[in-house]
Amino acid sequence: MKTTMLLALTACLMGCGSKDKGGSSKTAPTPATTSTTAATATATSVAVATATAASTVTAVAAATGTISLDLTGAVGLAMLKTGSGLDDFDLADGPALQKVNADGSLAPALHDPSEVPSRADHFFIAPNGKTYLTGAFTLPAKGAGLADVGCTLVEAAADGTLSCIDTTLTSVNMTDFKAPVQFDDAGGLYYAGAMGTTTVLRKYGTDSKVTDLLNSELSVYDFRVHGDGTVAIRGETVDTHSRWARVISSSGALKTITSAIAGETMAVFPDGKLYIGVSTPYPRIVSYDFTKSAIDAQPWSSVVSDVSITGADQQTFFQARGWDFSTYVAPVNALDESSVSHSAHIATHFVNTGKQEFAIVESGLYRYYPTCGAVALTMVKKITNLSAAGDFLVVSGTDANGANKLTLVDATAATPVETDLLPNDEVEIYHLSYSTKTKTLRFDGLRFSDNAPITGAIDLGNSNKAMLAPTGGVKLSDFQSL
Repeated sequence: MKTTMLLALTACLMGCGSKDKGGSSKTAPTPATTSTTAATATATSVAVATATAASTVTAVAAATGTISLDLTGAVGLAMLKTGSGLDDFDLADGPALQKVNADGSLAPALHDPSEVPSRADHFFIAPNGKTYLTGAFTLPAKGAGLADVGCTLVEAAADGTLSCIDTTLTSVNMTDFKAPVQFDDAGGLYYAGAMGTTTVLRKYGTDSKVTDLLNSELSVYDFRVHGDGTVAIRGETVDTHSRWARVISSSGALKTITSAIAGETMAVFPDGKLYIGVSTPYPRIVSYDFTKSAIDAQPWSSVVSDVSITGADQQTFFQARGWDFSTYVAPVNALDESSVSHSAHIATHFVNTGKQEFAIVESGLYRYYPTCGAVALTMVKKITNLSAAGDFLVVSGTDANGANKLTLVDATAATPVETDLLPNDEVEIYHLSYSTKTKTLRFDGLRFSDNAPITGAIDLGNSNKAMLAPTGGVKLSDFQSL
């Protein structure tokens, strides 16, 4: 694989932010100037700096020793999209892993002196700062005199040296899972993939041991890792075709939560409970209490065609649908299908701010915790990306006129407060990544004024100061802050 390429870039990303160690910050970024949801709101003025083309994507000198990951001076990682039009750079075998330097330049992050270079396809940054790569790697086997081994999932040590996590794994399932690689609070790694034709869900512990969490008779649709190492899974028994949601405790015990799963809703909310969409005897979301190993007696939310149903009528409504009203201890959080969606119980993209839980429902913003309800936004009417920024939300999408917007939303207030983060530039956003430690939002996208792919950074802790940098035509398939 050729490693030499010349490509003009601009110096862009702000600061050499330290690694974000994970966890939501309880201190929200302070918008310098905000516009409310009123129709007459005035766009926020933000200083936007565009650097001049100066730096280049640098060539990496031939490395000595074993394959390694070089993150020296990097503020982020990115994957170049196949077919980016780069000269003298072979992308035929897949995207190329790049580090994003503080000055905005890109440089190959993978050093491989072997005759048959390894290839990285995806990267994952753990809450403790460790980096993991998937792809096709040829690494020295552990033990003197052993031949190199092929590997598809590797871990980068503090000095950048890569080591194979699972020599029997043939692939990581990047297609069917929203998060095929996840972590617990202790740093344990969980991954879904295949060993030949067998589907596997495994844990790589801090003791470097690999543990199978499933047997071959189960098919997994999705999974969520709780901080204590408990794993919730949605799946199916192959022989009987019965579907279910189950939990695997940190000690390995298996328990069925429900056999009435619906859609793809499965998320851990700020209260530490697991919330799952179910279909029978009526559409609703139920909450599973890990500490009690049981589903709460009353549903968390239910699809109600008329939210004016209250009192005795509400009791009749839910009793007719199999809910034991005698267990009622708090008002049910009703989802009003007349104003939101009858499919709100099968939302897929959830965001946890540490105090609240949000999701995108049919391109709209919906709060699921601590109460359920639609969140009416003025600036963004069709949401495409949603990310937490401390106690705030970062929302990208299009406004009522179809123009692209990137906004900061304080949804803790009764009336959401919105800030236009790029009032002077229209950018179609592809990836959002926020560092709780530096309060910096980084992203990539397409700027409309010159039809140029760009990377950008907005310092939410410093008057929302923004910087954008064209990438000389390079498009990214992934982008994350370190």
